[in-house]
Amino acid sequence: MLFPKKKKKKDFINKLSSNYRVTILKETSFEEKFSGNLTPIKTLFISTLVFFGFGLFFWFLYAHTPIKYYVPGYPHEEIITADIQNKLTADSIKQISTLNELYFKNLKALLKGEKIEDISEGKGSLKSQKDDLTFTISDVDSLARNQIEQENELDINESNLSKSKKFLEEVLLHKPLEGVLSDGVDFRSGHYGVDVSAAEGTRVKSILIGTVVFSGFTASGGNEIHIQHDYNLISIYKHNSAVLKSAGDKIISGESVAIVGNSGEHSDGTHLHFEMWQKGTPLNPEDYFSF
Repeated sequence: MLFPKKKKKKDFINKLSSNYRVTILKETSFEEKFSGNLTPIKTLFISTLVFFGFGLFFWFLYAHTPIKYYVPGYPHEEIITADIQNKLTADSIKQISTLNELYFKNLKALLKGEKIEDISEGKGSLKSQKDDLTFTISDVDSLARNQIEQENELDINESNLSKSKKFLEEVLLHKPLEGVLSDGVDFRSGHYGVDVSAAEGTRVKSILIGTVVFSGFTASGGNEIHIQHDYNLISIYKHNSAVLKSAGDKIISGESVAIVGNSGEHSDGTHLHFEMWQKGTPLNPEDYFSF
């Protein structure tokens, strides 16, 4: 009685592993376009891979693209923000309503000649909730407060200029590049910076964190980049073969901003012309760097 069952099982396995030929013909000419061998097991395996492939693709679209906001029932970011705002507004209205109820209660008591309740003693009032709050100043808050106070002191006046110069003597400035000083500052002749010779391809780096205010080409300075720093300090890098940043880019100290070159009418060799300005006054970079 067991042999027929074994035979059926064997026939089923044989069917799964049997080869079938799949041929695609052109309808008009019966020209063979594709031909291949498939088995039911292979067909099932390929179908499974295709199924999971499409599933993974649609999951990626849903999870990592804005298309999920078009799925019915999925909350949009604007809806979530509006919901939070509505909850805050409702809480404020509830607190105001509590104060109004206490106000009218006291008004009735006053008309009747009864003792009125102080608003600050009212249950759930804003005053009582405020008294329950305790505030502690963390180290991060103190640092942020000090930074804001320092920024508020940056009004353009003579005293701030001396403060900013003192700041430059204390802050850690990054050297713009490694090279040999070929020409120094000469304010009388209009040479407001230093010339530092370096090998072609040497990267020019920002001396301090800041924001690019100019990045482009001028006839005299070639490819230039100007960076605005704290304390009214501007650093200027001229005669580059290429600039790596655009106006408006945020720069960190030591970040590459250009590549040294020989561009511009006033350049006679591969070098960097480097200037430092503060409140419209040129500074001598040799006071802050050793080339």
